[in-house]
Amino acid sequence: MSGIKIFIDTNVLIGVYKGDSLALNVTRGYELVISCISEIEMLSKRTLRNEIKSIKELISECEIINLESEIRETASELRRKYSIKTPDAIIAATSIYLSLPLITMDKDFRKIQEASLIILQ
Repeated sequence: MSGIKIFIDTNVLIGVYKGDSLALNVTRGYELVISCISEIEMLSKRTLRNEIKSIKELISECEIINLESEIRETASELRRKYSIKTPDAIIAATSIYLSLPLITMDKDFRKIQEASLIILQ
């Protein structure tokens, strides 16, 4: 690993897990940082239910950021301002808190002006 951290959305983590070439190429060599929301989403995704052990192994290789008060406050503000889903607000707020761009495949994040984004296509 390069020691350089990147903050990824759940959809990128799913791509890494499933072997998606774009997700793998973007994340290769970096230390992956995720929100605890991504951990919850991965472990509760019905289509991956039979793969919990291997999902947990992938997650164990990531740095997981918990819900600090500043993240909660920012997420609340983002949710009010942009009418976005709570998980998306928390993930965007975590990116802002860490001062790391959010790497995502979700174009819905574009409306969040406060976040620095890298949207994969």
